Amino acid sequence: MFDFIAKNQDTLKTDFVTWVGDNSGHNVWDNTNPEITNDTETIADLWKSKMKGLDIDVFPIEGNHDTWPVNV
Repeated sequence: MFDFIAKNQDTLKTDFVTWVGDNSGHNVWDNTNPEITNDTETIADLWKSKMKGLDIDVFPIEGNHDTWPVNV
């Protein structure tokens, strides 16, 4: 997805992306706070590296699996 957006930005003319979360696995009660944090940071780092130099705003929204305990 990241590569597609970056490669096709001239055609897509994307103004913004809504990042809707749920980054971590859905093994609900087995998730840990460090795991959820790491998964979110990994996705954020991908956004930063793949979209570098592109003028696209990203609006992140936490999903119900991006908190610990989940579904809070």
